[in-house]
Amino acid sequence: MYVPFVPIISRLFLKKKIHWSIWLSVSICLVGSYYLTIGNSFEAQFADLLVIVCALFFAIHCILIDEYFEIINAPFTLATSQFLLCFFYSLPFIFIFENPTIVGISKEIFELLYVGVMSSGIAYTLQVFGQRYVKPSTAAITFSLEGVFGSLAAWIILSQYLTNIQIFGCFLILIGVLVAQLLPIINKEAALNRFYSD
Repeated sequence: MYVPFVPIISRLFLKKKIHWSIWLSVSICLVGSYYLTIGNSFEAQFADLLVIVCALFFAIHCILIDEYFEIINAPFTLATSQFLLCFFYSLPFIFIFENPTIVGISKEIFELLYVGVMSSGIAYTLQVFGQRYVKPSTAAITFSLEGVFGSLAAWIILSQYLTNIQIFGCFLILIGVLVAQLLPIINKEAALNRFYSD
């Protein structure tokens, strides 16, 4: 959901001009994501609402990174500040919603380190560094490959089966990402307005 949220917020609230190739890519990725995640039924759950809220905040996060770089080019400082603020803001909720113990933490130390170091620390730091070179809309489109690689990894490592429609969804997301990346090379007008212009 953050894929369409980024250009919509950029257009409505920041008054950015979004090139038509971005809207095309977003539409393809959105349809692909639907096919990738659809199950036997399409019944909204409370968890779906939480996912949408998270997607909204992630979209704002992508946009604010770009706005930050217009002021100062210090990606490592930005990433470190985000981690420290998230740590201090989240710390009280551990004791509200969980019952942490040394024994419990020691049992899950590998998973905690993986999430903290790899999927959060390194991944988000690389996102911040990478967004110096692309605009938020294109970054969000590229991030939609997360679902593709996650599904393929689950298929290979965890032997989770992908249906034909889910494979088709992965294919559509890949097409959407390629459209966002290659169309500006083919089309001169798109190259001049590759991501969006003020």
